[in-house]
Amino acid sequence: MNNKPKTERKKAEEVLRDSEEKYRTLLEEVPIGICNIDVTGKCTFVNKRFEEVSGYNRDEVLGKDGFKLGMFSNETLKMFAKRIKDRLLGKAAHRVEIQFKCKDGRWIWVEMEAKLIKKFGIPIGFQLASRDITDRKRSEEELMKSEEKYRTLTENINVGIYRNTPGLKGNFIEANPAFVKMFGYDSKEEILAITASDLYQNPENREIFNDKMLKHGFVKDEELHLKKKDGTLIITSSSVVSIKDKNGEVKYYDGIVEDITGRKKAEESLRASETEKKVILDNMVDIVLLLDINLSIQWSNKATVQAMGKTEQELVGYHCYELWYDRNEPCEGCPVLGAIKTGSYARSIMMTPDGKSWEITGEPVRDRDGGIVGAIEIARDITERKRAEDEIKRRFEMEKALAGVSEIMVKAEKIDIAVKKALAILGNVFYADRCCLFQRKDREKIWANTHEWQRRGLKPLKKKLQRILSDEYQWWVGRIGRQKVIVVSDVEKLPSRAVKEMRKFKWQRIKSMLVVPLYIEDKLFGAIGVFNTRGSHHWRKNDIEILNAAGEIIVTSVAKDRFQKELTQALKEVETGRQRLEELTKRTIEAQEKERSYLASEIHDELLQNLVATLYFLQMIDVSSLDKSVKERKEKLMRIIRTSIDKGRTLIGEIEPIREPELGLIQAIQKVAKMRLEDSGISVDIKYPEKLPKMSFTIKTNILRIVQETLMNVHKHSRATKLSIKFSTLKERVKIEIKDNGVGFDKEILSKTSVGHYGLLAMKERARFVGGELTITSELGKGTTVKGLFPYK
Repeated sequence: MNNKPKTERKKAEEVLRDSEEKYRTLLEEVPIGICNIDVTGKCTFVNKRFEEVSGYNRDEVLGKDGFKLGMFSNETLKMFAKRIKDRLLGKAAHRVEIQFKCKDGRWIWVEMEAKLIKKFGIPIGFQLASRDITDRKRSEEELMKSEEKYRTLTENINVGIYRNTPGLKGNFIEANPAFVKMFGYDSKEEILAITASDLYQNPENREIFNDKMLKHGFVKDEELHLKKKDGTLIITSSSVVSIKDKNGEVKYYDGIVEDITGRKKAEESLRASETEKKVILDNMVDIVLLLDINLSIQWSNKATVQAMGKTEQELVGYHCYELWYDRNEPCEGCPVLGAIKTGSYARSIMMTPDGKSWEITGEPVRDRDGGIVGAIEIARDITERKRAEDEIKRRFEMEKALAGVSEIMVKAEKIDIAVKKALAILGNVFYADRCCLFQRKDREKIWANTHEWQRRGLKPLKKKLQRILSDEYQWWVGRIGRQKVIVVSDVEKLPSRAVKEMRKFKWQRIKSMLVVPLYIEDKLFGAIGVFNTRGSHHWRKNDIEILNAAGEIIVTSVAKDRFQKELTQALKEVETGRQRLEELTKRTIEAQEKERSYLASEIHDELLQNLVATLYFLQMIDVSSLDKSVKERKEKLMRIIRTSIDKGRTLIGEIEPIREPELGLIQAIQKVAKMRLEDSGISVDIKYPEKLPKMSFTIKTNILRIVQETLMNVHKHSRATKLSIKFSTLKERVKIEIKDNGVGFDKEILSKTSVGHYGLLAMKERARFVGGELTITSELGKGTTVKGLFPYK
């Protein structure tokens, strides 16, 4: 009857353990750094992500005061104190962005949220959840820089640019000087204080405009009748787009506005009367042409005369396209031709050979019967506006390319392939034919390991780009060495010396180039350049900045890869040297032991055998018939020989190695201790584990020699009465401690003398050679302790 409750309790305990294990696993694997602290500030838990982000391991953090480890600035700690107090008072928590100092000294940005932990309703601590947002903050900084450039552009353009909130009212958020001036306001602040509906003469038009924005998300070239500050009406052409947030909600409207009042009045006046038309058109800044059915000029205004450098009479009879393209046939999409064919208003954008952009509009001219007899062409120079639009588009392309280069180099597994891909991105975004990375060798006046990307259809020059001698290209290398950017819009305008050096290289087809020097730690690394073969090119300041930034990203990755390879090679050489040193040490020790064995055998086989034989013969000599002095001399000589035999045997014991590798280290040390200290009056206590781990013969031999040297020093110098030798094991090492109660010595005094301490140095060197450590501590009147830690192999 009692077994059932126990079984259910065990199941409940198992479920609880499983639940706790899942919770702990979840905390360990989440991509958010978690650190729990108690009410005293001590860390009670950190997960893997916290260790990865901070660089601290658990042992360095757990049980420590998290606010005293130097991870936060003083301002952040003050903020923490206030927020902890608020949380304890029950106030709601919200996320904060703070700077956090990692173990390696780096400061990073983290987004942190604190959760109050309670037990039985009582606060016991906090759970800090943090996310690394350093990359996001860096991106925000870059975005701010980009927005600053964009703001500079909008501030200087003649087209009105604005931003406002959506809706029937629409509060203005931003407006450039051209927009403020267009509507007759004195300052930007005045514009920001009104709404978009305040500019409308008829509120219904605002409703119609807003409905279009809600339906389509944009309007293009919308003609709007608006009013200025003083009530004056103007006609505008507006292009507006809805900007949405990440949730798809419309955040605000961005728009471009042009005052087309003059143009509209001109068009209306043309329909009213020829005299009035001419007066108005002559005062317009736009080019106005009256064309016949064959598109020949019948009349032109003063702006046309000034722009074309011809008189009004000279322009009559010209085909309109002769003015723009020096031909009398319109291209496909011509708005004037379209207006004649369709009988309606037409508009298009075109670019003339001189690089200017024009907005061309065409409207048919009818006779009294309604037949089309010609057209009116109005051309407005929109070069500046077009350039601004192109500049914004190009800026985004450049920044996207820079992000692509950064991603490729960060994720690079093979650096040469990554560099080639990065150069391809740069070549395409700069519309270049070649893009090259040149690298300078440190101690040689040559440039080698050049990487190249070339447009499809061009032959690679990579082989020619290797081992370039600086002396042959002094003009180019000199400029790069002086940290000067080489900006060449037209190669024909280069100094003759530079052109001559280019011809050596067979680069005659290059028409323009941009080359930026690259440095690592103030040291010239090389250069990166983009080259065009299809014509001259005007390089902008932004081009130089983007190419320089991309070059720094590439060079940093290349240098890092190079340093890693050099480090790997150095480590291999160090490891090879270490192995050779170990092998040499091993052979040296083996040679010493062989020499000891040889000396022991020689002493035993030659010296001792001869002494024993001499003693034997002396014993055989009968001196009974001789006088007493001879007998005494015989006895004295026999005592000397016996003493010499004993000393010889002791010497053999001292120098004789461990003959058998299987002989235990403890037995060998016991034998040495007995031989050294048997007649010294020093009591010896040897302690050791029941079983020592198996050690290599070389390690055992060196430990034995160190013990021998120590015992000899104790016997000669210590005047000790007690000596202890203790063995123990520690992980994969054996530890030995030898301690006496002798007179000790002063290590500083001993180190200043020229004799008496070489034995100690030899002992330490012997330990170091086999991967061990030896420390010797002593104090006058308090004995000496020798501690050694040795590997098994």
